[in-house]
Formats: sequence, structure tokens, C-alpha cells
Amino acid sequence: MAGYMESNLGHKLFGCGFGYIRSTDLFSTFLFNIGICGLLVYTWLFLKPVLQLPRNHENTGAKLALVIVYVVSMAWVPEWGYSSSWLFLGIAYARLPRRLAAPAPGFAPGPAPGHRRRGAPRGLTPDHPHE
Repeated sequence: MAGYMESNLGHKLFGCGFGYIRSTDLFSTFLFNIGICGLLVYTWLFLKPVLQLPRNHENTGAKLALVIVYVVSMAWVPEWGYSSSWLFLGIAYARLPRRLAAPAPGFAPGPAPGHRRRGAPRGLTPDHPHE
């Protein structure tokens, strides 16, 4: 940590380069390699699902798993690429509620051209009613 404290502002914010220094914990490894900005992005990846998952019994396990994996890796595990952390992160992101974008103004969703309504006789489609 002494080397990090003696470095210039650019290295403190953005790091020395990914994989340049390896420490005994992920926190100091990330501070040296990707700086404060990279550490904040990595933290936000884990914090976002914890804050945005709805409160219910099904999501409690995913939230706890993310918090435990994050704290343990920051304190004791210097390897960011372990698949268990990314697995739990993927499970949590898959459980996030989907927000559908609002349709553009003037756009009315309807059947695709040539789409036959369910139960309509063959040849009588909305696009070609007299065929």
C-alpha cells in the first residue's frame, strides 16, 4: 500500500495497468491495477443487484451470496476471475426485474405483416382480406 500512496494522481484514479501487481487481497490488487475508478465500477457491479432486487425470500439468498463473495474476495482472495463470483453475479442479474422500453411515439404495436390471426381461416389475413 505504500507504493500506492506514493504514486501520482493518475495512477491512484486509474491504476498502473491490469495485472501489473498482485497482492494478497483483491482490494489492494485492484487499487494498484485499476485504481479507484475501476474499484468503484467493480463494487457497483456487486452493489446494483443487492439494492435493486425486490425484497422477498427468494432474493435474500442471492443478495447474501453477493455480499459474502464480495467481502471475502476483497479481504482474502486476490483472484478476480474465480467462476463462483461471476456465477452468483449472473444469478442475481438474471433475477432483476426487466424494464421494457416504452414504445416510440406514433408506434402502435400490432401483428407482423402476413401474420394470420389465431382462428382465422386460411387466406383471410388482415393484410389480404379477399384472397
